[in-house]
Amino acid sequence: MSLFRATAVSAATLIAAAMATASAASPPISTRIVNDENAPVAIRWLHARQTSEGISVNGFVRRNQIRKGATPGYIELEIKLADQTIQRRCVIWQHIPRRGLQGASFAGFVMAPLAAPPEYVVGRYMADCASGDPS
Repeated sequence: MSLFRATAVSAATLIAAAMATASAASPPISTRIVNDENAPVAIRWLHARQTSEGISVNGFVRRNQIRKGATPGYIELEIKLADQTIQRRCVIWQHIPRRGLQGASFAGFVMAPLAAPPEYVVGRYMADCASGDPS
């Protein structure tokens, strides 16, 4: 095994171990997906975890129909906190390829008070970002 390959394997192992440790340290938050059949994309999965600074959310979208060019829009994250307040944040997805899987991942972070874990996170497609600048 070459030195380069051994280093790459070691780095990948360390990253996987760090992610597993971080995932084990914070339980997942309940998530809900709201998909509209007329939207150009559908959310396939959505995960949320509480961190020391707030809430980390990631997921995956896939095109509903084959189309050329860019796929416009945002994923709006709605987070209901323990004190019953709701925070909203728009995130964008990475480039969706025209061939193959035709899906892309997205990720967002919401600063939130940590007095108690949030009740849930909802993800939905939005044509325009109503909650401010997208991340």
